[in-house]
Amino acid sequence: MTNATDTNSNLRTLAEQHMASIRNNRDLSNEAKLRQLARAYLDLKDGLNGLETGLDKTAADRRAVLERRLFGIPNTADANSMISYRDALDRASQIQTRDETTALAMLNKARTAGDDLLVRAVLATAFEREWVDVINEFAAKNPALDKDVTELWTIQQKGEDVFAQFAFIAVKPKELSSYSDSALRVMAAGETPSSKIAVF
Repeated sequence: MTNATDTNSNLRTLAEQHMASIRNNRDLSNEAKLRQLARAYLDLKDGLNGLETGLDKTAADRRAVLERRLFGIPNTADANSMISYRDALDRASQIQTRDETTALAMLNKARTAGDDLLVRAVLATAFEREWVDVINEFAAKNPALDKDVTELWTIQQKGEDVFAQFAFIAVKPKELSSYSDSALRVMAAGETPSSKIAVF
């Protein structure tokens, strides 16, 4: 994530420097400045979108790996195991969303009884419903999997963090505020959109 943060910062810094040089270039007409600012803005926007898409795919792939490790059953599992796991998922899903106490009790009873499939099913439901106490209890009783549990929780929470999404939004230069992105793409291509030209 640090590399992605650095890349994000570098993209913004380079774009700001480029835009400043465009604004300060007295050899450019107002129309030429707008066109170059549009290109710089769109390059930044596309770069940030590409970075976000890459991170989303990486996170989705990693999340799938962790979920299989924590919740899933081996691909070599026989039909009876698959049926038993499906039944365990049904039992866990029947617990009311606000009844985390019951889920915690089911987790501990399943662990004591050696019912690994039910333990996995309860944990899967806990992540789905964000039962923090159940997740923490599982991690405490399975220290070898604590790192995986923490990583999966972090990925899940980042995916739901609305504010984190703002990190990939490119701020439109004030000179271009009256133009839509589609109009800016027309402008960047060398054509003139139907809107007034800003004065620098």
